[in-house]
Amino acid sequence: MSDPFAIDIMACINDPSSNMQSSYLSHFTIQDGLLYRNHLLYVLVGACRTRVLQHCHDDPLVGHFGFAKTLELISQGFWWPQPWKLVKEAHHHPYSLLHPLPIFSRP
Repeated sequence: MSDPFAIDIMACINDPSSNMQSSYLSHFTIQDGLLYRNHLLYVLVGACRTRVLQHCHDDPLVGHFGFAKTLELISQGFWWPQPWKLVKEAHHHPYSLLHPLPIFSRP
């Protein structure tokens, strides 16, 4: 695992003498080697988050959901810090050069 946040939280949960506030740690649990926050599965940095985003954003039956609906679907079963940033990046169209519209001489 190469996710520093998950590594730190899991280490603190497993070490009762950790310096992290117990009120913060009380939101996290480890079940079958997976990290959960308030019963939502913590998604590791990288390809895992991208897969969750694709699953919640691209529904073959209804098309692409918008920003709010995608974020809502993610937050129903998954958690990671600031998920809205990844959702926003996925909904942002890349910048490109503007092209002028043609001007017609007749209507």
